Amino acid sequence: MKRLIFVSVVASFMCLALTLKAQETKSDDQSAHKVLAMEEGVWDAEITMTIPGADGKFDTSTSKGVETNRLLGGKWLISDFKGEFFGMPFEGHGQNGYDSKKGKFVGTWVDTMSTHIDMLEGTYDDKTKTLTLNADSESPHDGKPMKMRLETQMNDDGTRVFKEYVQMDGQKEFAKFMEIKYTKRK
Repeated sequence: MKRLIFVSVVASFMCLALTLKAQETKSDDQSAHKVLAMEEGVWDAEITMTIPGADGKFDTSTSKGVETNRLLGGKWLISDFKGEFFGMPFEGHGQNGYDSKKGKFVGTWVDTMSTHIDMLEGTYDDKTKTLTLNADSESPHDGKPMKMRLETQMNDDGTRVFKEYVQMDGQKEFAKFMEIKYTKRK
């Protein structure tokens, strides 16, 4: 009986040790989490949006906003954005992380201009310090399918630049839709 209890206790400790070992963060994950940590904090945003007008010319709008980013458990970046787009109030919420099974960054995005959730997936280029996420989405104007490419470049001066490119249904090329220059508050 004592032997059976001893074996059970040893087996329990081994299971616990294996569980804890499995939960350790791999070095790839740690590098990815450092990328996400670069975006933590409160950022002032200068937004430039460009959309085609009815006359075939492009309308450009500039505005300001604020993005607040925090890390959840050091692994997930939770983002809340408030600003104004084309004179209308705008809010958005995102969460980004690193999926170690896929070996890619993943995330979601929702905002006040759309009725769907964007599922994001992409990679980080250490040489250019650029996180590129892609999504199959839909146009907030007419609901037609569109593809998005979101690029965030971290600059050595502590600023970052976000660019959104869209490819509308039937278009062959991506067009730059928005650029946001972020400055981190001290």
